[in-house]
Amino acid sequence: ALRPYMNVFRVIFTLFLTVTVGTCFRAESLTKEWIMISKMFVFHDGGLRPFMLKTGIPAILCVIIGHYLGYLIFEKQKQLKISRFAEFTLYPFAIILLLILTPDKEIPFIYFQF
Repeated sequence: ALRPYMNVFRVIFTLFLTVTVGTCFRAESLTKEWIMISKMFVFHDGGLRPFMLKTGIPAILCVIIGHYLGYLIFEKQKQLKISRFAEFTLYPFAIILLLILTPDKEIPFIYFQF
């Protein structure tokens, strides 16, 4: 079994690797990819602007919660027993919450445009 601090290291390393590979996929060239990576991992004045917080914080929280739920479900074999009525009642609330957290005036990004 790994020590607890190694689990934290593994999660941070996985997130770093995912962001880096995702940047390689999105960049038009290696030069532009290097610029994007340097802007992500090197501190620049300005930081997060207020309009970025509405997008960034929910996205980061979703990643953290998803990783934690995956850990509970697949590693610890946890199961949540919930009635069908409660499950279907929660769907509208989840949709409303996601709509509130969605940035205003955002256009969805489509990877492959034909």
